[in-house]
Amino acid sequence: MRKSLALAVATVSALGVGALVPTAANASGSTNQTVTFTVGTPGLLTIANATGTTVLTGTTTMSGAIPLTTVTDTRTSAGNWTVSASSTDFTLVGVAVSAGSTITASHATLETDGPVVAVPGTATVTDAHNTSASGTPLALSTTAATLMTAATTNANVVTYNATVKVDTTGAANGLYTGTVTQSVA
Repeated sequence: MRKSLALAVATVSALGVGALVPTAANASGSTNQTVTFTVGTPGLLTIANATGTTVLTGTTTMSGAIPLTTVTDTRTSAGNWTVSASSTDFTLVGVAVSAGSTITASHATLETDGPVVAVPGTATVTDAHNTSASGTPLALSTTAATLMTAATTNANVVTYNATVKVDTTGAANGLYTGTVTQSVA
């Protein structure tokens, strides 16, 4: 009797498992699944400065360091980026804007030290305004001009220090303010 009970349990178990396995004959309905993926590399390209205000000091040519600038490129494909810089005119604080109360942006320059690539081999930076490597300062204006470029092979982070200089020859005495803008694209 034990053999027949074991055979009966084995037969019922085999039939039960077969009933649970879907087949084309007993399938009904359908389902759709949306599949998304990206070919190529999305990512962000950003530029930021450490917080702080740049205070210029000197006599005829005033100069000061812009806080550390960081370009972060999270795109993982080969590409390029360009940092551009421009400046507003510098205006005498507390005085109505006039010819005698403004130092035009063209009296300002921007220079960099050697850019540092955080992960070597991911970006090749060309910086014609790196004065520590015989570059020449970038003459600023109210229109953006190229400060540096990079050819990239992967995600990268580049940091650099910049110094702004303003020729104040002939300017009225007082506190001036203006904005130097760096952008990346």
